[in-house]
Amino acid sequence: MKPITPAGLDRIIAAVGREPDNREYLMRNIESDCREYWFDIALRGTNAAPTRKLVKRIRRSLEKTARLIESNTLIKQATSEHSLGPLIESLRELEDWQPPKRKGRSPSALEFLAGALLPMTHRDNFSDSNGESQVAFAEAVLAELGLGRKRETIVRAMRRFAIDRNVWPSSPSLIDGMMPSTVRKALMGRK
Repeated sequence: MKPITPAGLDRIIAAVGREPDNREYLMRNIESDCREYWFDIALRGTNAAPTRKLVKRIRRSLEKTARLIESNTLIKQATSEHSLGPLIESLRELEDWQPPKRKGRSPSALEFLAGALLPMTHRDNFSDSNGESQVAFAEAVLAELGLGRKRETIVRAMRRFAIDRNVWPSSPSLIDGMMPSTVRKALMGRK
């Protein structure tokens, strides 16, 4: 997947047919969506087992380091402003992550990107968001990323996630269980 350039952002905005509320926020939100897409791929694809093993090794090393710090009063006092706890917890959540079930099946990472993340990004960045411009936006973003899909595929993915997408962010049911809470919190504080 290639990064979106300023010229690519211009093409995305042209596909929607109007300027976003803030171009910088739009670019950041698209980048966040892409990180989530790759996060999903890494923990679901063929490299999932080695990735999980590495995460487990890192977590265990950090737990050992935390115990060593706790065992020495001077080191404990010197590092009191820095806690390994949240990092260890995030790694534990990564180890335990499972693909979500949606309407009886696990959607692909691309379905989640096209059907949930990109429509929410569109809604958050364009004042008068509507279904047609959301589809055009998702088509343009996927094309810029080199992940082009047919319009029908995008619409089907959007329909699959429509109910959850409409309650974002007051009810994070869409993303519960899909990613570690630290990632979920970062995404929920997008704009």
